[in-house]
Amino acid sequence: MGEHSPANRLVVDQPTRGADHNRSLADQADPATDEMLLPKLDNGITLLDVEGSRGVPILQSLVLDHLLLHAGPAFWIAANGHATTTTLAQIAPSRRLLDRIHVARGFTAYQHYGAVCDLPAAVNQSIQESTANNHAQDGQPADGDGESPYTPSLIVAPAVDAQYRANDTLGDRHANTLQARTLARLATYADGYDIPVLVTRRTIDEFTESVATVAAHHLECEQTRMGPRIRGEEFETLIYP
Repeated sequence: MGEHSPANRLVVDQPTRGADHNRSLADQADPATDEMLLPKLDNGITLLDVEGSRGVPILQSLVLDHLLLHAGPAFWIAANGHATTTTLAQIAPSRRLLDRIHVARGFTAYQHYGAVCDLPAAVNQSIQESTANNHAQDGQPADGDGESPYTPSLIVAPAVDAQYRANDTLGDRHANTLQARTLARLATYADGYDIPVLVTRRTIDEFTESVATVAAHHLECEQTRMGPRIRGEEFETLIYP
């Protein structure tokens, strides 16, 4: 967004690392407009509804914006192609940022639920690998603001209802139960790690009422001629890149 404007050009070759590097990228953006372009994600489950599309670019922009401002990695439970690497690479200001996104893919309802259940193990493995790598390099702990660069800063679960709809072997009752368990685990992770969990839903209907119920925050995105317009409890797009 605004990539050809000198005020918004991001510098990606700073000789820093971790959260300091991320803030150096974020600081290159226009401070007068930065907070007006994308909402900040608060702790707890945030439901993003995008009118008329799956909203992949909007979702990915929110994720990358959050990672620029926070030290820890993101854990992404993918469904329906939302973790498209081509789009992520196009809008990410640095490869370093992409390296902090850990993606698990579930192609069936049981695989998706299994990936959600396995998330704490994935987090622990990531922490062990990251601390070992940093200790081998120079032993520098990371962030001056008290944020750990090892523990999650964000969990992403787009189209959280998709696989439970698609599996023909699941009856309605079982599909609802499995989705409810998925949402309960995501809520537990939001509380346990004290971080945002960003979710979307494929369709707004009775089946996904539970998604809206469990969400602490709700963002709505409307496609306009000027660009995406996002509205939330404390945010509304006022300017467009």
